[in-house]
Amino acid sequence: ARTERNAVAHNNLSVALTLGGRDAEALEQARIAAELDSEYVTAQANYGDLLRRAGRHEEALVVLGRTLELN
Repeated sequence: ARTERNAVAHNNLSVALTLGGRDAEALEQARIAAELDSEYVTAQANYGDLLRRAGRHEEALVVLGRTLELN
């Protein structure tokens, strides 16, 4: 579906931004991907990890906990 493809594209962009050291932008793209498809495990895990890396540990725990439930 269109939303799923968008989630994949935003997640892929997030990964590319992370590799380029643009963590704040990567986090925003990961958030969009996670919101577009709440069952896309890779996007949820990426978002949770980027939240953790940003020091937003409580939010990361919530996202990663939901991710484990999906898996």
